[in-house]
Amino acid sequence: MVFLQHGELYRELYRELYRELYRELYRELYRELYRELYRELYRELYRELYRELYRELYRELYRELYRELYRELYKVLYGELYRELYRELYKVLYGKLYRELYRELYRELYKVLYGELYRELYRELYRELYKVLYGELYRELSRELYKVLYGELYRELYRELYKVLSRELYSEPRLFF
Repeated sequence: MVFLQHGELYRELYRELYRELYRELYRELYRELYRELYRELYRELYRELYRELYRELYRELYRELYRELYRELYKVLYGELYRELYRELYKVLYGKLYRELYRELYRELYKVLYGELYRELYRELYRELYKVLYGELYRELSRELYKVLYGELYRELYRELYKVLSRELYSEPRLFF
C-alpha cells in the first residue's frame, strides 16, 4: 500500500510538476509565439497602416501640391498664354472688327455728313452762284433788254416824233429869211 500511496503521490507530484512545467512551458511558448505573432502581425498591420497612411497622406499632399502647383502654373502659363493669345486675337479681331466697324461707321457718317455737308455746300454754292449768275445774267439781260427795249422805244419815239415833226414842218409853210 505504501507503494501504491507512494505511486499515487508520485503521480500527483508528477501531475503537479507536469502542470507547472506545462504551464511554464506553455507560458513561455505562448509568450514567444505571442511575441512572434504580435511582431509579425504588428509588422504587417504597421506596414499596411503605414502603406495606407502613406498612400492617403501622399495622395492628400500630392493633391495639395498638385493643386498649388497647378494653380501657380495655371496662373503663370494661363496668364502668359492668355496675354499672348489675347494680344494676337486682339490684333486680328480688333483689326478686322475695327476695319469693319470703321467702314460701316464711315459709310454711315459719310452718308449723313456728306448728305448734310453736301446739302449745306450745295445751298451755299447755289446761293453764291445764284447771286453771281443771277446778278450777271440780270445785268446782261438788263443791258440787252435795255438795249432792245430802249432801242425799240427810241425808234418808236423817233418815228413818232419824226412823223409829228414832219407833219408840223410840212403842213405850215414857213418863210426863211
